[in-house]
Amino acid sequence: MAPSAANITAVEPVTVPPPRRTWLTSHPLVVDVFVAIGYILLMLPGAVHALFFDAGPEWARVLGLVSTIVIGAVLLFRRRMPITVLVTAFAVVMVKTVVCGFVDPLGVALAAYAAGAFAPARRAWTALPAVAAGTVVTVILGTPPAPEQRMTSATTLILLLSAFIPAALVGFLVRARSTLRRSEHERFVQRVNERVQAGELSVARERAALSREMHDVVGHSLTAIINLSDGALRAGVVNPDAHEEGLRRINMIAREALGETRVILDELRSEGEIGPRTPASPSVSAGMLTHPTVGLTGSGASTAGATDFGLRGLVDTASSTGLAASLVVNGEPRPDLLTEEARCAIHRMVQEACTNAMRHAREATRLTVTLSYAPDAVTVQVLDDGQGQSVAKAGNGLRGIHERANQMGGEMHCGPAPTGGWHVTVVIPMNREKSP
Repeated sequence: MAPSAANITAVEPVTVPPPRRTWLTSHPLVVDVFVAIGYILLMLPGAVHALFFDAGPEWARVLGLVSTIVIGAVLLFRRRMPITVLVTAFAVVMVKTVVCGFVDPLGVALAAYAAGAFAPARRAWTALPAVAAGTVVTVILGTPPAPEQRMTSATTLILLLSAFIPAALVGFLVRARSTLRRSEHERFVQRVNERVQAGELSVARERAALSREMHDVVGHSLTAIINLSDGALRAGVVNPDAHEEGLRRINMIAREALGETRVILDELRSEGEIGPRTPASPSVSAGMLTHPTVGLTGSGASTAGATDFGLRGLVDTASSTGLAASLVVNGEPRPDLLTEEARCAIHRMVQEACTNAMRHAREATRLTVTLSYAPDAVTVQVLDDGQGQSVAKAGNGLRGIHERANQMGGEMHCGPAPTGGWHVTVVIPMNREKSP
């Protein structure tokens, strides 16, 4: 949802906290130390007992004790180098099993879990089956062929593989769960960022709409007031009637501008969005509803009121500043095929084009506003005969006209006219859904 007009402020950046972690997951090194120490504490009593009380070569019993300590030390690196830990633990366990006669399913299980949980998936799926196959081959080849030894070999394989395979599967499940949580968090962060960006775009649109409204209302009215006051000052003593008429028009335009400014400020204080609205000034309302058709030419000369989108009031304002302004309507008027937003946009664009003509067209004497209806579009052109600039500069006015035309799905062109002067032409497509 777009922010309300009452809250047009910059969207603060959002920092999304990472997924909630337990104390153990936040201290992986401590966990690895506990695992290594726990393994040594569980396996060391058996190795010490074998060292002092079992029969067999002393070097084999010492090797069994050293192997237990080596596996415990290697497990400290199970998270950083899981494949190396797996291969090392496999080699040491095979030595303990074949040479020393000590079966160590716990060491195999811990190494297999580390590979499944922490190693890259492709390397884990390659290393784990290879180690399992190596375990089978080593136990079978390293056991004497006597029948009782073959039974011992089968038992050893069952013990090792029953610890190895479930531990590896649990490691893969833990990895999958961790990956799922990370992906959910990333999707959540992406959704939050998209909402923040949408809010920023909405704020930018609201600010642009506010800028256009204020520029059109205040700029147009102040330009007319300046031109009228200049004329009134020149006519002060020579033509008292013109002086009085100029002051009356200045008073009326100032009141209209104040009324429209209040409407915009009321919208800003409300909880609604700044949207398209029909211009609220008295002269515009009069132009749209009750203004006579004097000055209309072309095939639409008999059409008044809403068919000209209140352009008559704008033409009259331009006329009051000394320009010979006229409104021409061509084609069959079909304002019902335009949305309210499009009708308001046409009025505002012509208002700004007239303001630019009054402000920038040097030595201009005529201003013609042409409204042409076609089956699929309506075209509005504002043409003056002044000495405008040879190239268009993208000021707030022209930029606002261009933005409004784009919002309506239309296009805007401006530049020197072939017959001299300056033109602003806007084409707005009709609403085809309402077409008969």
